Amino acid sequence: MKERRLMMPSFHGERMQAYGSVMKEAADRSIDRWPLATSFPLHHEMQEVTLDVIVRTVFGVTDGAHKDELREALVSLLAFGEQPGLLLLIGPDGRLRWQALHDRLGKWSPWDGFKRTIRAVDERLVSEIQRRRAQGGDQDDVLSMLLAARDEEGRSMSDNELVDEMKTLLVAGHETTATALTWTVLELLQNPEVLRRLRAELAIGSDEYLDAVVKESLRLHPIVPMVGRRLQAEATVGGRVYPKGTVLAPSIYLTQRNPDVWAEPQRFDPSRFIGAKPNPYEFLPFGGGVRRCIGLAFALFEMKQVLRQIAVRTELRLAAGYRPKVVRRGITFAVSRGLPVLLESRTA
Repeated sequence: MKERRLMMPSFHGERMQAYGSVMKEAADRSIDRWPLATSFPLHHEMQEVTLDVIVRTVFGVTDGAHKDELREALVSLLAFGEQPGLLLLIGPDGRLRWQALHDRLGKWSPWDGFKRTIRAVDERLVSEIQRRRAQGGDQDDVLSMLLAARDEEGRSMSDNELVDEMKTLLVAGHETTATALTWTVLELLQNPEVLRRLRAELAIGSDEYLDAVVKESLRLHPIVPMVGRRLQAEATVGGRVYPKGTVLAPSIYLTQRNPDVWAEPQRFDPSRFIGAKPNPYEFLPFGGGVRRCIGLAFALFEMKQVLRQIAVRTELRLAAGYRPKVVRRGITFAVSRGLPVLLESRTA
């Protein structure tokens, strides 16, 4: 909670709004390199956009050499997130399963490979943090704010604390936002009347419908399907008593498709969010309570910046014969085959 309080200002208010130009530029760079009339996986392009945004707004790295080195290290770490089998190596107590087997396998153990990658990323991040401490100055990125932040007792975060927070922001803010953007584009392509209205609203300078489109996409397609909470005291839920220490996992996916709460829950209908403030116990794509995702406002803002550019600048269609399915990517629910699309035209 102490570190959360130190980080909160980085993701709210004017500071976050300043990231808008970086997000728009990242979206435009991606759109400019999309091939015409050739199928390509949109999800990969959205990953490139969100990684670019994180490297520049969170890590504050913009120059070529440092940016390429940091990006290479971060991509190697993120690749492990696409291997859900690694989760099976961790037991309920948080310890590594089959430790003796991993010891015998040595460098051939998948867990040893994961640890080597973590160490390499940690070393790169520590180097970047130390470089920034020596450099000084006031920059607009999240790392600069955290370097300058002090708690109630005047203490700053240590290098190790900063490294952990940077990795958390990377993992939590990269794949999730890229996947959410991909689902939203799929819904727009499958619902052309929604896309037409979105473009008309954007043309007159209104973002209200864009905000509703993003929320409706997150309602139908929460990227993480559930959230876990360990009870600190005995609790009664749904008439059943659960003892202290029990882990309860509310299903975001089922809650947001509950027909008792949502009319025509399977239908993509952004208008349900126009002029309506969703109940946090019925709409919780970022979790809830004091542990709700700290990047909520940042992610919503980024999605709107990127989607605006896609809606205004491009004409896309789904690849012929493609039938979308939900697939598991680590702990997230993604679109099958990365959503193959074709770019029919784009504006400058």
